[in-house]
Amino acid sequence: MRNLLLLITTVFTLNLTVYGQTDSLQTVASPTPSEFKTIFHPSGKGKIDITGFGALNMDFASLDNNFDVIGGLDLAVLFNKSFFVGAYGRMNPATNKYTYTYYNANDRVNQTVTQRALFGHGGLLVGGVFFPNNAFHFGISGRFGVGGISMVDDFSYRPGPHPERANYDSPYSDPVFVFSPQVDFEMNVTHWLKFRISAGYQYVAGTSVMSRYFDFTYNTFRETEILNTSDYSSPTVSMGFVFGIFK
Repeated sequence: MRNLLLLITTVFTLNLTVYGQTDSLQTVASPTPSEFKTIFHPSGKGKIDITGFGALNMDFASLDNNFDVIGGLDLAVLFNKSFFVGAYGRMNPATNKYTYTYYNANDRVNQTVTQRALFGHGGLLVGGVFFPNNAFHFGISGRFGVGGISMVDDFSYRPGPHPERANYDSPYSDPVFVFSPQVDFEMNVTHWLKFRISAGYQYVAGTSVMSRYFDFTYNTFRETEILNTSDYSSPTVSMGFVFGIFK
């Protein structure tokens, strides 16, 4: 009986010793459990570094089969140098010309004019930057906006002793929707300046721009298409300077 108790005590003591050594080894060999990370807490320490930036851009695209330049401005809030959300605006300086006929209600005649198409849009800007601390890095971004295409006078005036700006019954289009995804390549010039070049696609959806004229033969009004907004969808290449706090 005494020998049995001695055996049980010895086995129990050995088990405690081995367990304690194993636990110590696991404590040394195993790191602490990894901390949960999110896009706003990439370090897992709960700290959010919030800065911002503004960018001046030039987009090169084909608008209705004509190579054109679109000027733009971006403003965004930057989270941990990696994720940004903000607003953007784009405007084409009305370089495409269109000749069409419209009904002049004042003179009750059809009149043929030449006007330029002014294309503009703006809205939400979102994106991400990968490896922002590297001198050369890349990212992805997208613009979701609304805008329109309006016909504007081509600096023409009515003849007469007192010339005045031509007052055409300008056609209009319903607001267009624009979606522009792109891949961005950036170079850190200084702690507050980047140079960016991007490649993407500009998708434009909406109604066509129409002109209303009077058919005197059948004594009724008719409409004709001046341009289709889908013709402004195009691959794009853009470049610009980004100003902000990037360190």
